[in-house]
Amino acid sequence: MPMRFNRNRMNKGLSISTTMAMLVSLFTGTIVTAGTASAANTTYYVSAAGSDSNNGTSSTTPWKTLSKVSGAAFGAGDKILFRSGDSWSGQLLINDSGASGNPVTVGAYNTGSKPLINGGGNSAAILIDGASYVTVDGVAVTNYDGANVTDGVEGNRDGIKINGASSNITIRNNEIYNVEGFSNHSATGSPRGTSLDASANNMYMVGAIYQTGTPANNYLIENNYIHDNTVNGVLTTQVGTGLVIRSNTVNNGGADGIEYWNATSPLIEYNSVTNIGNNSGASAQTAGVIGYHGYAVAGIWGIVDTDQVVQYNYVANTNRIVWDGQAWDFDNQTVRGVYQYNFSRDNEGGFVLGGNTDQILRYNISYNDGSQQAYADQGFFNANSQYYNNVFYQNNGAGFSKSKLTAGSFKNNIFYTNASNTSYTNYQSGGPTFSNNGFGGTQSALNKGTASVTGDPLFVNPSSVGTSITSVDGFKLQSGSPMIDAGTSIASNGGKDYWGNTLYNGSPDIGAYEAPTGGTTPPPSGSDTHGGTWALKQLSTGTASGTGAYQTVSGVAASSTYVYNAWVKGAGQQGKLVVYDSSWNVLAESSIYTSTGTWTQVSTPSFSTGTNTSLNVQFIDTGTTAGTTYIDDAFLGISGGANKLTNAGFESGSTGWTMAAPYTIVQPPAPSNTHGGTWALKQLNTGTASGTGAYQAPTSIATSSTYVFKAWVRGAGQQGKLVVYDNSWNVIAESASYTASSTWTEISTPSFSTGTNTTLRVQFVDLGTTAGTTYLDDAFLGISGGTNKLTNPGFESGNTGWTMTGPYTIVQP
Repeated sequence: MPMRFNRNRMNKGLSISTTMAMLVSLFTGTIVTAGTASAANTTYYVSAAGSDSNNGTSSTTPWKTLSKVSGAAFGAGDKILFRSGDSWSGQLLINDSGASGNPVTVGAYNTGSKPLINGGGNSAAILIDGASYVTVDGVAVTNYDGANVTDGVEGNRDGIKINGASSNITIRNNEIYNVEGFSNHSATGSPRGTSLDASANNMYMVGAIYQTGTPANNYLIENNYIHDNTVNGVLTTQVGTGLVIRSNTVNNGGADGIEYWNATSPLIEYNSVTNIGNNSGASAQTAGVIGYHGYAVAGIWGIVDTDQVVQYNYVANTNRIVWDGQAWDFDNQTVRGVYQYNFSRDNEGGFVLGGNTDQILRYNISYNDGSQQAYADQGFFNANSQYYNNVFYQNNGAGFSKSKLTAGSFKNNIFYTNASNTSYTNYQSGGPTFSNNGFGGTQSALNKGTASVTGDPLFVNPSSVGTSITSVDGFKLQSGSPMIDAGTSIASNGGKDYWGNTLYNGSPDIGAYEAPTGGTTPPPSGSDTHGGTWALKQLSTGTASGTGAYQTVSGVAASSTYVYNAWVKGAGQQGKLVVYDSSWNVLAESSIYTSTGTWTQVSTPSFSTGTNTSLNVQFIDTGTTAGTTYIDDAFLGISGGANKLTNAGFESGSTGWTMAAPYTIVQPPAPSNTHGGTWALKQLNTGTASGTGAYQAPTSIATSSTYVFKAWVRGAGQQGKLVVYDNSWNVIAESASYTASSTWTEISTPSFSTGTNTTLRVQFVDLGTTAGTTYLDDAFLGISGGTNKLTNPGFESGNTGWTMTGPYTIVQP
């Protein structure tokens, strides 16, 4: 099978010729340049209703065209702001540099949708050519030349392109979509557009965000929404040091999701990459599907990189055409990388593709990667590295394989599969070594290595897995799991498990979860939910109602053996689970349960679906004890197979369910250390005030407006304050110093004017001399009662949007 990194990927050339237009007056003989000189720290405004004869220096005298902006000269601290809701067609050229702390900034003003720059088929919609210290913040970008992005007309196009010797670049808070570049056909003869030849036109070297040219440094690419493109999502080829790609959402793309070359110590974190490579080869265009590619794509791909860190990312539904299709790819001469705390699912090519042997993959969760049986041998392809404390879970019969692995080691991992083909469950059969791994499911695992553990790992509830890095609490271990204390100690292990728990509690555990001392595992989030933040509430009155919540389930497989179960926790209330056919004849029912204070799984016996393709399932209240029971994470289907229920964990409220007394779907009270949701900001005071703390730099601030910054605080006597700064870290407002108490208390700055600021910085500052822990949650910045300007104000997306300093971390208490 051809190796991916042997693909011939050549940089496309770009010839930029810049001329100064000269206007010669026939009457005066004077010569006037078309360029516009800039005074430093000037804000320029551009509106579709403006005029290029205006001075551009106020929102009432804006410029009009991209050509006017592209022909102007800019200096350090200058801002070029496009009016929200307006659109332009053509190319915006930026070739003037800012300075450290005073970049040239392209952004937006006024309220409404992001200003749109449609490249109109140009080589790029926004081109930064040889300029450094440039920021593009808060605009929308498209680039196609036909009636729409699926009209079959292709070209060598990017969304935002950075070319030449351009360093210290920030690309953030933008939406980039419908960029129709070359589409990676493998040969001529494609039915699409220009029938391009990949060997002559290297289709991979285009992107929604694309950096090329001479070696550069210090790129921050964050919080961009990149979707529905035929090209790579993010592609950098010459950023040497200081590359950070963070908190971007890349969805529905024709080529790789995030790709970076030749970088030293790049940080790739908190990105979501989904539905990459979403059409096969040069087949006919399918309605609603964007993108054509050749033989290979990956979710997140590094090549010729050194000391990369790839963490807290979510990659799902990467397609495999002929090669690749994995979530993670480290190719060719990439050395000493770390992949940790990532979640991947349903990537057709498998978990990882790699080259060199010195990568570390730890505390990751892989769910149904390599999800088609034909692709199962791509689980670990040529990726000779150290794998420890990962969870590899398959419940679709695909199993695992380690094609071309000749070295490396697997320690403390859990392999769970219902595969029956022993070629996919044959582990230490040559190549890498295996020790202290767990093997669960129905597999007949062969050659398991040394100190292996076989049996049910007692995950909390794998069927509750969702679509984000915070939706995998079902892979925690229940008390009594044979994986607890069965691992082997590993030095330099990163210090924490997937959920942030300190390593180790006693002997190491197998899997991505380090159970608390004593092996008692609390519910994933809140005492009254088994998984997620919602549950079904059974409020018994003391008189059995004999009825309850139900769902009608279609798509049932006839002549199959099914089971219906759910998790139950309460205070002595009674009930049962019942399965009916479509005419409400009983097919199976559980014994009557009496709920206890511990989550317990209640199940019907296995039953045959017979000729039924539709079933009714119901929770029935049979109790004579008044009080509340919670029910969560229900399941109907073949044991270990796909869940046939809609909204099985009640995270979408009553969707799919019909309520009958005494059942309702609720969001139970959050844990005591979160004010809302399941995550919070933790202030761990040492007893000495640090004078610093977690901060965020929100954009799209409305000028001349009255704002307030506030948050909820709970602790045990620790001190701190909330501070608002302008973009240069000058204090605008601050709260009084708080002393945290055991009751959630809202702390607020006084109201303040935003003045001329369109960007602010907000910070939680540690002032305390009392050692201990305080939690902060549900922050707010904005006009009182208006829209919250903060990203991730409740910390439910981990560190997304926040920079941690001082004694602050974001945790799931």
